[in-house]
Amino acid sequence: MKLPLAKQGTVTDENRFEKGLDVQIGLYGDRIRSARANAPKDAAHIQDDLASFCFGDTYTREGLDVQQREIITFAAIATLGGAEPQLKGHILRKGSRKTFSPFLYANSMIPEKPTFYFRRRSAFCIASLEFHRISCYTTPSGKT
Repeated sequence: MKLPLAKQGTVTDENRFEKGLDVQIGLYGDRIRSARANAPKDAAHIQDDLASFCFGDTYTREGLDVQQREIITFAAIATLGGAEPQLKGHILRKGSRKTFSPFLYANSMIPEKPTFYFRRRSAFCIASLEFHRISCYTTPSGKT
């Protein structure tokens, strides 16, 4: 890999919101339209910030595809702990089962410290509720 890398950005200050909103709606569909329409007036700017920064500045960049960005985002949120609503939001994305199932399965085999186990388990539980595949009640020893 030759460094420095070429610039990966594809948006400008003038179009980052529109491009980001296009990506966001493409991934999450009517849920985004509903969230924007029902946002309290004093918090509506948060919806704009999400579209501009998270999707306009980040998801439109070159170098990684949307599936790779979603896996990285999901892993980062799961590692934080306490961000279950954000995890659920990513799991509810159209096509997320195809994206996350192999990732969740591969990561279920990694031994780790108890704190990280329970954070990862939280991610599995959220996925289970949506995918109906993973038991939320299995302990590290495999007992239910």
